[in-house]
Amino acid sequence: MDKESFLDAIKKLRAASRKRKFTQSFDLIISLKDFDPKKPENNIQEYLVLPHGVGKEIKICGIVDKELETEAKKYLDLVITKNDLEKYAQSPKEAKKLCKRFDFFLAQANLMPRVGQIFGKYLSSRGKMPNPKFSGILSPTSKLNEIVERLRKTVRISNNKQNVIQCRVGCEKMSDEEIAENCIAVYNFVVKRVPRGKQQIKSCLLKLTMSPPVEVKESGNS
Repeated sequence: MDKESFLDAIKKLRAASRKRKFTQSFDLIISLKDFDPKKPENNIQEYLVLPHGVGKEIKICGIVDKELETEAKKYLDLVITKNDLEKYAQSPKEAKKLCKRFDFFLAQANLMPRVGQIFGKYLSSRGKMPNPKFSGILSPTSKLNEIVERLRKTVRISNNKQNVIQCRVGCEKMSDEEIAENCIAVYNFVVKRVPRGKQQIKSCLLKLTMSPPVEVKESGNS
């Protein structure tokens, strides 16, 4: 799938979409065939750094010990210290509310057992548990500035044990070129991730938040 294929779909969506009171997101939807999502090897839970991010603020929360506290306050949107954890342990309602507010959670390795006890069921259900795949498990020497810079452009790619992957690839205020390049990055990532590559791609759709999807077709086949 080349850039022109995605640019064509983006232009069609923009032309057909009426003005909304909010900025709509672009989502890429890839359906897979000959793919059994129940097999453990087909449980896709990955993270990809996009070329241009998704055009929205990515909020990051860090749960850290004293070694990282000062550095974390420079770069993260919210810092929860070891001493703060017990407040959330006493208030499950606040813990659940916190898990909804942020896109990514980082945690220092020595605090992970307690993080799991307090936030585990809320974070896991949303796919937000601190994960080494995106450097989400921190050591006292972790370079938070580099981790945060990557996370601002990172998306989660998951099939949720289904044969469909849906991923945000941008928003209306981004240029067509930026959205198309993000789409290519996600599409190529999925092709490399599934066992038989492009042969297992059933369809590729692009949609805005409030629009029906448009099929992305290979150039020359539209």
